[in-house]
Amino acid sequence: MSETYRHLFTSAPLPILSVDHDGLVVACNPAVAGLLGRSAVELVGTPVLKWLSPSERDAARSGFLRAFDTGRSDWESVIRRWDGSLRPVRIQAFRQQVGDAVHLDVFLNERGVERVVRAADAAVLDLLANMPGLFALVLDTDLRIRHAYGMSRTHWCKDIDVIGRELVSLLLPSDDNAIQLESLRREIARGESWAGTLHQVRVDDSSFPAHVIATPRLDPLSREPMGLVLAGREAGEETALRDQLGVAERLAAVGRVATSVARELSAGLIAARAVLDTAEPRIDDARSALVNLQRITQTLLAFATDVTVERTPVSLGPVVREVLAELEERRAEVGADVVARLPDDLPELNVDVRHLREVLRQVITNALDALEGAEVRELRVAASSDGSTVTIEVRDSGPGLSPGATGRIFEPFFTTRTHRLGLGLAIARGMVVAHGGRIALSSSAEGAVATIELPCEARATSVPFRAAPLVLGTSRSVLLVDDDAAVRTMFRKVLQKVGYRTSEAWSGRSALAVLANGAPPDFLITDLRMTGGNGYWLLRQIGRDYPDLLKRTVIVTGDDSDAYVDRIARETGCAVLRKPVEFTLLLEVLDTLALRSAEAKRQATEVAGV
Repeated sequence: MSETYRHLFTSAPLPILSVDHDGLVVACNPAVAGLLGRSAVELVGTPVLKWLSPSERDAARSGFLRAFDTGRSDWESVIRRWDGSLRPVRIQAFRQQVGDAVHLDVFLNERGVERVVRAADAAVLDLLANMPGLFALVLDTDLRIRHAYGMSRTHWCKDIDVIGRELVSLLLPSDDNAIQLESLRREIARGESWAGTLHQVRVDDSSFPAHVIATPRLDPLSREPMGLVLAGREAGEETALRDQLGVAERLAAVGRVATSVARELSAGLIAARAVLDTAEPRIDDARSALVNLQRITQTLLAFATDVTVERTPVSLGPVVREVLAELEERRAEVGADVVARLPDDLPELNVDVRHLREVLRQVITNALDALEGAEVRELRVAASSDGSTVTIEVRDSGPGLSPGATGRIFEPFFTTRTHRLGLGLAIARGMVVAHGGRIALSSSAEGAVATIELPCEARATSVPFRAAPLVLGTSRSVLLVDDDAAVRTMFRKVLQKVGYRTSEAWSGRSALAVLANGAPPDFLITDLRMTGGNGYWLLRQIGRDYPDLLKRTVIVTGDDSDAYVDRIARETGCAVLRKPVEFTLLLEVLDTLALRSAEAKRQATEVAGV
């Protein structure tokens, strides 16, 4: 079979079987699996007559032999599907010869009302394509999959790839899943519906929870179970949000307690320290312990209260040296060698110096702690700038971080050391983000590196509240199209905050469904790279069916192909913004598009009046 023929054979929408001279199936295309509800593994090597109604097998045998003799043959027949149901087809068989081998290509063409049934299947597919995170399976009594819909969005595989597999092959191996699956079997055997949560596995071995409803399929005559229909909805984001809410509530409670305790302790500590400062030197240890307790209360207060930023021009070098001097006692205790490389020509930072000092203190203290007990104890502080951003690196020669700690190091109350609250790096991160910067911690066999990036000029980290968009002072609507739920959520929160009404779609096809079911929005914001109808396909459809909306469309993309994006921008005339998006710029673009739209309407009204 040539490569071209193989491609046509595989991609053909019509079910095709290859049958050898012994009447055995030697190959089949994916459409056959969809028609018969059997996988290629179940079909290949079996007699082709097995899949026909017993009453039709003699006629079919004659038809196949006639095709081998004359080169082609066609006749009416009836196939038998996985569940025993019969379906009329027109069979067309053509003789093919490749070298010395001869076989038949057998086309199964559904007839009459069966095409309507298949059209209904296509309608189900269209419906599922416009429903987020939804998949559906038809299974036999052994829980083997016979039909599948929507698998590409949830399990990241083709529908055809799961036909013939057992349901358990899609599930995460776990005691909870085993209990749920046994419950499902029991209810379906009784002819009852079942609902629950089953944790699914994708092709990349990642997993997600799915809320599942299963309903039995009954034989219309005997009313005995023939299998079941199972519909599932991905619930990973919902579960994650519920978990995040629980964490937030717990942290809020901790914050309230921390604030109360810290304030009470702080008042007593200040008074005690004042007394100790006038006492004899022999109680220096007690004074040191009180200083440590005071630092803990200050840390709790810093974590429990909001970060407010009071910016002033600040030179980095003096602040770093001041912090290093403050931590000299700790450095000597650890026995670390410290090297600071701070160029004199670094630009000034427009930051809150209190916060900069605290961030450096926390990061350098963390590095010194990591050096305790290390064979080589070196700490290096370096800084550089590209003119718009200053980058600070704090590098230690300690053992580095464990894989499990790397992803959690900035979480509140996470610590790898005893007698620590685990709040220092969480506070540092909050202060850096409040300045429009970023902080990261990487690890290797040579140690750990904390990288802090701060903009030289003040950068807006949130969009100032506006009661409504600037142009007309009225609420406007936006359709957000992106297959990443987190991106849609971020856009929705920002736009709603400034007065926009938002709706969402997760693919090009679902966006068209939203447009078809209501008035077009005032604006459309779309990604380019999406499954289920990408952004370029969507823009072509909008240009054809909603040309006015295309003029009020903004492309937001992280695509690294400038030529590809530029070509689409030229063809459509749409504004393009690159991810990550500066939201103040997005609002300006929307305001500009609104102005152009209002001006175009005004001119059209004037022309109509003339």
